[in-house]
Amino acid sequence: MAKYDISLIGSELVLERVVTLGDFAESTISFESPTIELVLDKIKFYERGIYKTALRFEDINEIDGVAPTDIEDAKDKTLTIIGSLGSSYTPPYKVFKGLITQSGTNAPSVITVADELSGGIVWGYVAPGIFNGTLVGAFPLDKTITILMKGVEEEGVGVTLEVQRINDNIVQIITKLSLNGVPTNSLIAKASLIIEVYN
Repeated sequence: MAKYDISLIGSELVLERVVTLGDFAESTISFESPTIELVLDKIKFYERGIYKTALRFEDINEIDGVAPTDIEDAKDKTLTIIGSLGSSYTPPYKVFKGLITQSGTNAPSVITVADELSGGIVWGYVAPGIFNGTLVGAFPLDKTITILMKGVEEEGVGVTLEVQRINDNIVQIITKLSLNGVPTNSLIAKASLIIEVYN
């Protein structure tokens, strides 16, 4: 059965397969910007946020020259090594996340959860069921992804929610009654809005 040694070589985290009884050929997996997570009985390894491999406790021989005592100890020892690399991973996008609510003829109000965009989005009322979010130059063509999901209060209600990029400066939300497709006010309460803008 093959086991892996986990160590820091230069500026990379390296998983090196140790050959036992000639079962497997030697191999290595290296990471420049690793992250890990413990999921059930496995440590999952990611490179720049992309999943690469997973190891169970019984797959691990040594971490930095020391045998771990259990999967939690293996995770902790691996995190210690990763911490010495420093965090150089930067996602290829900036994100806005918020919970959006609208009533009457008022502009939507937003509880901002995360905002990496340059400046704050200004929300305005355009017409019944139509609302614009404006931030100059923030939403470039072919680099902007918008997602709007119903909040708890819209579950089971005949509501259709749409969000789209209009131009480099504006994203637009449209709220409609599913029954007739007519844009209507007061249909969103803490709906989840995600805007990702890629580099």
